[in-house]
Amino acid sequence: MGNTSIMKYSHPIFVDELAVKFPKCNIIIAHFGFPYLLETANVVAKNPNVYTDISATIVDMGRHKSKWHLYSQYLNDLTRVYMYFDIVRRKTMFATDYGGEHTPLNQVEPYIDLVNELFDNRDYKHVCKNLAIKLFW
Repeated sequence: MGNTSIMKYSHPIFVDELAVKFPKCNIIIAHFGFPYLLETANVVAKNPNVYTDISATIVDMGRHKSKWHLYSQYLNDLTRVYMYFDIVRRKTMFATDYGGEHTPLNQVEPYIDLVNELFDNRDYKHVCKNLAIKLFW
C-alpha cells in the first residue's frame, strides 16, 4: 500500500495563494521546499509573510563519500538560489523543525557547516536564532 498524499500540494506555488489570502499569517516553508528550491525562493521573496528553513533536508550523512557529494550539491543549489533571490537570505532559518536533543550529532553537524558556508558571521545569529524568535514569540 503506497502513500496516499498528493504530491502536487507539496509544491510551494500553493503557499503563494495562501500567503496572499492571509497576509497577516506568517508561513514557513519547511526544508526549503525541497526539491523545489528556486520555486520556494520565488514564493518567499514575493510574499512578506513567507519564510523558509534549511533543516532536515540532508538526512543522516554518515561517513559514506557519496553522501558528502549530496551535501556539496545542496550547498551549490542554495548558493545559486541566494544569487537569484538575495532577499531570501534574511528570510531563512535553521532548525525550526528539527528532532531535538535526541537527534544524532552526525545529523546536525552538516547543517552547522552549511550555515557557516552560506552565511557570514553577521547573519549567523539571525539564521540560527533571531528570525525564529521574531516569528515564534
